[in-house]
Amino acid sequence: MPLNVLLSSILAQFILSTAVAQKMSQCDTNQYIVSTSQDITFKSTKITRIHQASNHKASNLKKEFVFAFKESLADIHQYFPKSIVNHVEPDCVVRRPQSPTRSKILSQYSFPWYEQLFTNFKLKSNFKNEVLIALIDVGFDISSSGFQKFKRTLGNKTLAFDVADQDFNVSPDYQNQDSDHGQHVSGFITNILDQFSNSEDYIQLLPIKAFSSRRPTHMSDLLKAVYLATDQGAKVINCSWGVTKRNSLSEFKAFEYARVHGALAIVAAGNEALDGLERSSPAGLPNVLSVGSINSQNQISTFSNFGKGVDIYTYGGDGVERELELLESQSIGRELAYKKGTSMSAPIISAIMAMALSQFDFDINTLSHSLVQSASKSHSSVFYDPGKEVSLSVLNIHSFFRQLTDGPQLQTHFLKPIPKTASGIAKAFPKQSQSLAVEQKKTGCQKSNSNDAGIMIYFLLLPLLGVLIKKIKLNL
Repeated sequence: MPLNVLLSSILAQFILSTAVAQKMSQCDTNQYIVSTSQDITFKSTKITRIHQASNHKASNLKKEFVFAFKESLADIHQYFPKSIVNHVEPDCVVRRPQSPTRSKILSQYSFPWYEQLFTNFKLKSNFKNEVLIALIDVGFDISSSGFQKFKRTLGNKTLAFDVADQDFNVSPDYQNQDSDHGQHVSGFITNILDQFSNSEDYIQLLPIKAFSSRRPTHMSDLLKAVYLATDQGAKVINCSWGVTKRNSLSEFKAFEYARVHGALAIVAAGNEALDGLERSSPAGLPNVLSVGSINSQNQISTFSNFGKGVDIYTYGGDGVERELELLESQSIGRELAYKKGTSMSAPIISAIMAMALSQFDFDINTLSHSLVQSASKSHSSVFYDPGKEVSLSVLNIHSFFRQLTDGPQLQTHFLKPIPKTASGIAKAFPKQSQSLAVEQKKTGCQKSNSNDAGIMIYFLLLPLLGVLIKKIKLNL
């Protein structure tokens, strides 16, 4: 291996491992997710219902009731009889999705993702099945033209939910540059659907606000949104958010509930430049479709997680370390914004899968297999580890819809192996929290008061690391 490549790889692994350790999720030691075999009646503000009677049809998971408990672990059995408690785990804090690049002056770095993705692609508008796409994010401007065109109504109101503040206002309440993340994500879906006539008659959006500036957002809030989206009939659930930690049993159960009810969760793979998704939640779950980011040259984006667990790649821009590429989409108030990240890649796949579900009568098992089988196969080097080369499955819309038209091989199983038996599930995920320390060790959820410093360190180190790698390549 050339000396410059070796030095680059060693430097990258040292800095990335340090940065990721600092970025690991904050664990709230006074909030837990509790699953029970029976319902309970409660008046305490310490208990919030996440989902009632989670009947996992077509799976071996038992019918359960799921709650968030805001008190110490020692007090759980004062409210939940020990005989009905199936599982307890720490309720990790999840930071709001961040994609801070949005200045209008950066439009010069905009990459024409739509034109490149749909070059010479012609699809007849043979929509026939109704498909609901749920978007779980920081908030939305549902008065925008995109939402108004693809809205689902209840009476004379646009159907939308707020699990963050429970005040039925899905507008983002962050007064900073992250406030338009949800709107920007939704714009990728509406921009794609808008190109096909009559799509609005069959495909609708369900915005679910799950992040609030008024209090920390916990994993239980996001799982509540997943259950809600499924119960509302969503067939696609876009999750352009995540947390750096190992996946837990409660997360697996929520997304398995969605899957067995015919809802495909499409999840951003994450922006930590990690090899594999063992420390990416929920992207690392076996029952979701995980989406990585590539740039205009079909290289893995400098920031994107990659490797084992990433099912499909599509455009998501690139970082300044290589050459800045941003993707244009909507912002709040009819403005345009320019961002990068796997958060932008996921909704592209969500739109494509919704179109496929509407035009064909295949289930999500067959569609997910077909999506990956029809993808363009290529290889890419890894910017922060120049000696590594990764195999990629890159979205190929032409090939995907051609395969669906010709008739794909029907699949009875999901894209990735999913543990089905009680012993298999127990082996893959923490089963019972005997102590906070044990559960933290299993999930990787860190006990700390704040991870803000870690986030700052992480996003400062990545560009600096890129500059150092460039210099090493040039000078040796």
